[in-house]
Amino acid sequence: MIQAAHVQILFGRGARGNVTLVFAQARRWCVALLAAATLGACTTPPPLPLYAPMQAPDALRTIVQRHRLLQTLSARADVRLIDANGRSISLDGALVVSMPDQMRLRCWKLGRAALDLTVKGNRAWLMTARDEPAVTDTTFINPGAVPQSASTRQMRAALDLLGPAFFESAAELPGLGGPEVFWVSGPALGRSDARCEINRATLTPRRFVIVDDTGQTRAELTLSNYVAVADQRAQAEPTQARLFPTSFVGTLTIPTRIDVRAVRPDGDPGGQITVELDELEVNAPLASAAFVPPSTARELP
Repeated sequence: MIQAAHVQILFGRGARGNVTLVFAQARRWCVALLAAATLGACTTPPPLPLYAPMQAPDALRTIVQRHRLLQTLSARADVRLIDANGRSISLDGALVVSMPDQMRLRCWKLGRAALDLTVKGNRAWLMTARDEPAVTDTTFINPGAVPQSASTRQMRAALDLLGPAFFESAAELPGLGGPEVFWVSGPALGRSDARCEINRATLTPRRFVIVDDTGQTRAELTLSNYVAVADQRAQAEPTQARLFPTSFVGTLTIPTRIDVRAVRPDGDPGGQITVELDELEVNAPLASAAFVPPSTARELP
């Protein structure tokens, strides 16, 4: 498991390197990457808790209560980015989150820092390999790779998916879904009408979808391979979270795989992100240095 000291080492001694991120729209995709990465993972999961059939308002209240359990999260990340032309890059990373408003995701390629995204309150910072003064190797540089704009507001909107806010204000979409799933709509990712598909038996969100005014999907975040993680903060021993039987009161359900894809207005693929996390630790103390952005990071507007 990633211990607090381990996280401090990861973020305090990350190597500065000369590998430039090969993803044509790195900064714009950081919003989706954050949304994906902040959802966690672990290995060899027990079965998920099952719930008796209930109406959507009761189901949403249950989901809100479960989301409120999460205070901190740390994990190792495997990240794969694919641009609209099919070019891809795989990164090793580490993630730390302290709810409700702190997050840091740092990724490496060949042992050198390739991306660092930090959110603290109403401020956010981004570093890509091209921001590092030591960048000299252009082997991985795409000449047309110019990061697009992103804002602190967008970063916070993505981080908010980890908390209860969306489900507190969401409402069921009549006529959608069926015996196994139902759909709700609410404010998320800078939109007031983001849609979410929820599994009825496990009350787990399975997809977030953004549609345009014509009803066409423009972005989709898919959550899969959920695991059950129990909150043990009430114990007298140091706060940790481990896998427990699904009957344990206060169980969090966290996906192990997150896929994010965008669709261009002409219907062509706009890019894809896959995030898989392991060595998950929930509600353990985190070092304050874990949320200090690197000196080369640029503050976002």
